[in-house]
Amino acid sequence: MIMKKRSKVFHSLSVLGLLLTIFSALSLKAQEHRFLIAKYITNPASTVVVDMLKKQISDKDEFNKAMNQISKHNYYFTLIYDTENNTSLYRLDSASTIKGVNAGGNFDFAAKDKEGSIFGKENFVGNTHYFNGKTNEVKWEITNEKRKIGNYECIKAISKNLRKCEVWFTEKIPVNSGPEIFGGLPGLIIKVESAFDQTSLQSLKFVNDFKEFEPAFEKAQSEAIKNKKLPLDKIFESKNNTITMLLNANK
Repeated sequence: MIMKKRSKVFHSLSVLGLLLTIFSALSLKAQEHRFLIAKYITNPASTVVVDMLKKQISDKDEFNKAMNQISKHNYYFTLIYDTENNTSLYRLDSASTIKGVNAGGNFDFAAKDKEGSIFGKENFVGNTHYFNGKTNEVKWEITNEKRKIGNYECIKAISKNLRKCEVWFTEKIPVNSGPEIFGGLPGLIIKVESAFDQTSLQSLKFVNDFKEFEPAFEKAQSEAIKNKKLPLDKIFESKNNTITMLLNANK
């Protein structure tokens, strides 16, 4: 009887030891993967823009020529996400623009601090402005619609703030972040489809250390502090008004 009790105790300790080993390994793995580095590309060929072009250009060859030009008008961004502090910086790396192609706008940078504040700098319809707000101001309706994008099974979410804006996120990467100001979903945003453009993930990796993050974040924060900022609700209002004008002109 004593031997059996000892055996049970030993077995329990062995299981506990195994669990502690697993948790320690997971903890070490998480530490090794502190930073997510995701590369995105933005192109102005949104469904709204394409529909407008179809109505404006009846000649098939001319339409294809226009679409070919638009496909080369790209903005390249990097999202750096600190999983330890839940902070992020989305910044413009470079642009490959085509003369005669007009995009609705693009971000210079958008950042989120550990208190849940969002701030950034954006160029929109010829105007440059800074903005700030809170992550909980960005609201979503998560749908049951699913689709595979690249190697990721994704779920569709529709913006409650912006008309004609939907995103696709994957729960396989449990990081509540994404391009621009978008985030707050139970997974990384892989693709954004808005009235003005579409943004797609090109690559991602996790790294243990990213020394460039802190000075880049502080630089963006310092620039935002020095300038007058628009609240997020005003940004949403302005964009929705522009979208309404685009849709009306496209009837």
